[in-house]
Amino acid sequence: MPSQAFTVAKKIGRWFEALVRAEIMKMATDKRANIRLIDTDRQSYQQKQGNDCLIYLTTPDGTIHRCKLEIKLDRMSQATGNVYLDLDSINKSDSPIWAIGLPEGEPVEVKYQGIRFTVGRTIRVYTMFHKHLAPYARQCPRRSIGGEFKLSNPTPAKAEFLAQPFINKFRTIELAPQINQ
Repeated sequence: MPSQAFTVAKKIGRWFEALVRAEIMKMATDKRANIRLIDTDRQSYQQKQGNDCLIYLTTPDGTIHRCKLEIKLDRMSQATGNVYLDLDSINKSDSPIWAIGLPEGEPVEVKYQGIRFTVGRTIRVYTMFHKHLAPYARQCPRRSIGGEFKLSNPTPAKAEFLAQPFINKFRTIELAPQINQ
């Protein structure tokens, strides 16, 4: 049975995944793209296997492209100045694209599915290819203990992480002063 801390972290992650999916749909509308998203957390683990979302993009000629996306939020990065990279997730993921949210700004209280938490009002979302993130994370010398299994994981300084050539700024999400969902 998962710990209470894991259950809360999972709910916060699901909240952030919903924000990112909404941003993808806004982008699709702005660009008049035909995109369909599937939230894989509603599927069994055997079906889900290493991703948070499936994206289906239909091009004007009718070709359908499918891509898996992994979405992570590092709520502590604002306080620590570091980015926590969960090697267990990185090693198990089969998503070629990752999105990582790094909050900043004044704290906002969020109420979501029976829990309350705070997060910086602005969340900058960065995307990267897993094929570049994984070797970077595995070679990162700076480590801290954390995650579901309390393992040693890479924690590069936020400025160092964002300076990597494979990091791309995707969107900025601005939150209202208090969010109830």
